[in-house]
Amino acid sequence: YAYLTINKKPQILTELDNFSEEALQENLENIYKTIDQSTAKLLDIFIAKLVEQGGGNVFANNSTIVIDVKEYAKILNGGNEPTRSQVNKAREKIKRGIDALKYIAYTYKKGKIDYFNVSIYGGTDAIHNGKAIFKFNSDFIGLNLYAQGCLNVVPISVLSLNESINPHAYLMAKKMLSLRRNNRGDNYRETTFKVKTLYDYVISLPRYRDENGKTICKSPSQRIITPFEDTLNALEQTGLFKWHYDSEYIN
Repeated sequence: YAYLTINKKPQILTELDNFSEEALQENLENIYKTIDQSTAKLLDIFIAKLVEQGGGNVFANNSTIVIDVKEYAKILNGGNEPTRSQVNKAREKIKRGIDALKYIAYTYKKGKIDYFNVSIYGGTDAIHNGKAIFKFNSDFIGLNLYAQGCLNVVPISVLSLNESINPHAYLMAKKMLSLRRNNRGDNYRETTFKVKTLYDYVISLPRYRDENGKTICKSPSQRIITPFEDTLNALEQTGLFKWHYDSEYIN
């Protein structure tokens, strides 16, 4: 986890005091479900860089981050030195990711009228001389801090997993870290998660039922259970955690 300190709450965020933290957190997580995994990973790396630059205090800097394109390509290549072609592809992914982040906003609605829209993008971006530059909207940064108390960033070991081999690992890790953070202090709930909670969040896994409750998955063991367990095994191999089913709930 990257625990961050608020020096001064942005003025716009004082208006959110009457909104529940649970609702804010839920809407924040939904951002990661509405963008593709490459863009979501890029956002995590941008946030991690922001924390690094600020020494743990986001408001200690100007909200603009700079990352090395080659280093980003190395992460995507499992920590191995990237080829020129891989660097070029990484540059293209960064450009597509930044373009997507320009149109993503944190949206929270309360009732039929009240709402808040807070954009991620702060108005400045560039890719130049092997460096990618991105400026965050300071209100978005403050909203993250105020809603969560901390920003959890998925470890590089997970970000480095090959998406074509482990297409569900990123979202799975994101949700598990979120659940662990939200249940700090509860020894059981901090380390024990409902399978359904994880499955519902990892939207890249096939759905067992449609919106009307009709069964649409004909081979759940092959298409859902096996990929689910393979994903947990892949995450375990990164050193993120060790897992097993709770025998108390297995009939």
